[in-house]
Amino acid sequence: MYEVPSADVYKKLFQVLWYSNKVGNPSTGRITPTYVFPAAIVTYIRGRFMDPNAGKHDKQYSDDKAENVYNVTWIDVARAKWPSPPKACKKCDAKTAKKPY
Repeated sequence: MYEVPSADVYKKLFQVLWYSNKVGNPSTGRITPTYVFPAAIVTYIRGRFMDPNAGKHDKQYSDDKAENVYNVTWIDVARAKWPSPPKACKKCDAKTAKKPY
């Protein structure tokens, strides 16, 4: 784990978007992308997890033409397959769970 919780959040976002969904998959090679998240996501994470170094490297990846930089869109986030929350007990079996509607 990192010392800063926001780093853990970004790490989890990367894992879901890259390993589970291949968002921003480059057409050539196996270079993992550097994700640039929408401003609303960044603002929320910074507000929730105070980090004294937040924003320090914001301009580093602002060049859209860099080879492995991918600007994540809200469509990417919405279409991603997110992991299910852990089940609390045997009664929470997905086969018998009732639909919320």
